Amino acid sequence: MTSPSLGALADALSAFRTSDPAAWLAAASRLPWPLAALGVGLGGFLVAAGGGKAFRILAAPLGALLGLLFGEALAGPLGLQGSETVLAIGTSAALFLLGALAPSVVVAIAFGAPVGLAFGGLVGKTGFLLGFVPAALLAGAVAAVLHRPLRVLLAAAAGAALLLLGLLGLLHGIPAVAEVQRSHPVWLLVAAGAVAFAGAVVQLAAWMHPGHGARARADAAPPGALHRGAG
Repeated sequence: MTSPSLGALADALSAFRTSDPAAWLAAASRLPWPLAALGVGLGGFLVAAGGGKAFRILAAPLGALLGLLFGEALAGPLGLQGSETVLAIGTSAALFLLGALAPSVVVAIAFGAPVGLAFGGLVGKTGFLLGFVPAALLAGAVAAVLHRPLRVLLAAAAGAALLLLGLLGLLHGIPAVAEVQRSHPVWLLVAAGAVAFAGAVVQLAAWMHPGHGARARADAAPPGALHRGAG
């Protein structure tokens, strides 16, 4: 990857190093319209059905996205200032491969890494790893046990974020939308959270419906098993 490409990626990711919601949403204005439109379509799908069978396909790109975000976040505490983009790209590639091979690992990392970062931050830079590693492992283990419902939450949250950024990327030229984005970013984040919550509830309700388990068992049954049972 060339230096200009690395610089552009670092500039795009720099918005998520801050705690300013307006800066996060401002990143949407840098999206070309094809990517914004793709974000809307993919985001809507993730909110509606991303936690089902499709998660096996989507786990790899979701892992790559998590790698970009968490790679950036880990650079400072690990004393790698100036290498944020390189670390983010390396982490993204590793989590892409892990997501393709073991989708449940993406769920564990998605919930374990933020908890580890929070505890590592409480300990401080000198003992960051002493707080990060055990907290991340414990939260990741819990997430792995609760893989099915948590992957629905992860898919819905990622979908709502992509949907919001995609819509803002497509509509940023409209003055009213730009004003709301600049003045009330928290409102937009709350709206995206509500969309994610609603999507997760619908997906979990469909998963827990009695007919869902029956269909899954029927799909897993070997050919002819139903005929033998009927006979």
